[in-house]
Amino acid sequence: MKVIPSIDLLKGKVVRLYQGDFNKVTVYYDDPLKALEMIVSKGGKRIHIVDLDGARKGESNNKDQINREGDAFSLNYSVIKKMISKFGDQIDFQVGGGIRSINDVEKLLEIGVDKVVIGSLIFTDYDVYREIVRLYGSQIILALDVKDGSIKRNGWQVDTNISIKELIKAGKIGDVYAVMSTDIAVDGALTGPNIDMMEDLNQTNIRWIASGGITSRADLEALSQIDLYGAILGKAIFEGFVEDLSDL
Repeated sequence: MKVIPSIDLLKGKVVRLYQGDFNKVTVYYDDPLKALEMIVSKGGKRIHIVDLDGARKGESNNKDQINREGDAFSLNYSVIKKMISKFGDQIDFQVGGGIRSINDVEKLLEIGVDKVVIGSLIFTDYDVYREIVRLYGSQIILALDVKDGSIKRNGWQVDTNISIKELIKAGKIGDVYAVMSTDIAVDGALTGPNIDMMEDLNQTNIRWIASGGITSRADLEALSQIDLYGAILGKAIFEGFVEDLSDL
């Protein structure tokens, strides 16, 4: 199982939200490059980056800054670009948050992102989502965030009133590289992952990535026993509970 450290970016800083609440923010690093350096030093081979500003606003390119060529890009986009420039030859990058167009996907792939993570788009503009999957499916990870059995979108702020199993049954996911499921109720809480949910989902013919609640190496080992593709953890690293980021 692949161990995937996570960095959440909010206004250019590394943060964690408690159960997805933007009013409950803990800042861990002012400089994301320092956070990534720490992760690499612990044996991290890949990184999952979430642009929280993009996820909340519904767009990743919110024109906070202008580069020398005159292209609009967000503060977090420029930070991600620097991270890839410094560490791209050492680790793989998967990036998501506010991806709303083919252009968004292409911009990330052009700067060296290995996998693009898409979530809300499958609900807000299915035609665009389907076209992205047709063009770049092998480089797309679908993120489905759940609370009380229902998928939430737009930075966990909007309830879709549909479950993951219902979405799978509707045949709308398509041929993506993998699907990531976050249990919002345990995310950032350090209470342990929802193993029962992931074991149930893993009965389907999909590569699954677990996210939320991972507190220890033992939690990772428990998830690996149900033969998941990967597991994402963030707060446990920054709080010092997990030191070994090697795969299982």
